[in-house]
Amino acid sequence: NKCNLECRYCFAEVNEKFDTMSTARILELIDTLYLYGTRAFTIIGGEPLIHKAFDTIVNYITDKGMICETMTNGYLVENKLNTLKKLHSICVSLDGEEETNDIIRGRGCYKKAIEALDILHKNNINFRIHAVITKYSLSSVDHLIKLAKKYNTFVTFANPAIDDKLKDLYL
Repeated sequence: NKCNLECRYCFAEVNEKFDTMSTARILELIDTLYLYGTRAFTIIGGEPLIHKAFDTIVNYITDKGMICETMTNGYLVENKLNTLKKLHSICVSLDGEEETNDIIRGRGCYKKAIEALDILHKNNINFRIHAVITKYSLSSVDHLIKLAKKYNTFVTFANPAIDDKLKDLYL
C-alpha cells in the first residue's frame, strides 16, 4: 500500500498508515494459495518494487515454480533488475505521450517509464505497457501503440475507477 507517486486516478489506498503484513504472513499465504491450486501471482501496489520484501516474495513464488508478474511505474527497475529477471512478465504503467502522462502521474514519470522500458528491453525481460484511458490520454493511443511496436511488446488499456471525484478524467 505504498507508492512513490500520486496518480490522480489511483484506486489503491496508498501511503496510508495501514499495518503492513509481515513477510512471514505473506509467505504463509502464498503457501496456502499454492495448496489450493494457485499457480500464478500478479504483485500489484501502490508500487510493489518499494516493498521491503519484494525480492524475497518474488524468489519464494518463483522457487515454487509458479508464474509471477508485477506492475510498476518504472522508477526502481534498474535497482531491482536481478529480481525482475526472475519474473515471467512486467507491466510498466504509461498513459501516453510525455505531457499527457505527466498530467496524470506527475512530472518526470514519462521519462522514468521510458527508461524502464529501455532497460527491460536491453535485458530481454518480458514486459508490456499498460495505460489508463482518460480524456487526456485518448489522443495518445497511437503513440502507445508505436512504443509497443518499437519494443516488440503490446499495450493493454484500462479505464479509471468509477468515482465522482474523477469525473473530470472520464471520456
